[in-house]
Amino acid sequence: MADTFTLEIVSPAKILFSGEVDTVTAPAINGEFGVLAGHTEFLAILVPGEVKYTSGGSTVSMVVSSGYSEVGPEKTSILVESATLTSDIDLNKAEAELKETTTALASMTEEDSAYRDLTERSALASAMIEVAGKPKGH
Repeated sequence: MADTFTLEIVSPAKILFSGEVDTVTAPAINGEFGVLAGHTEFLAILVPGEVKYTSGGSTVSMVVSSGYSEVGPEKTSILVESATLTSDIDLNKAEAELKETTTALASMTEEDSAYRDLTERSALASAMIEVAGKPKGH
């Protein structure tokens, strides 16, 4: 069994990453999961949060939107609407987005047409704030 596997992180606009990695962790609806080479196949529904992958001793961290992941023994695909490298997160912008969406959601019900979109934006902003606030190496 090889020690690495192929990881692809894809948005509708482009391939965000494609390469060989040692490990990947991602946020799923039932909690965070980790993948190593040779992993059993499964599908996961992703929620906004941190995806981290390690390749050759270097770890890359990014915040992704909701999406899907297909895991297999030799390849893992992560399909999301958007992804932002942790180093590119604008904390002030994320905090403003969270405030705006929280205020808007306070006056809505789940039946409102914008509720789902605002909930997604709020969760993504929260994830960015959480990840950007972590000490490096965690």
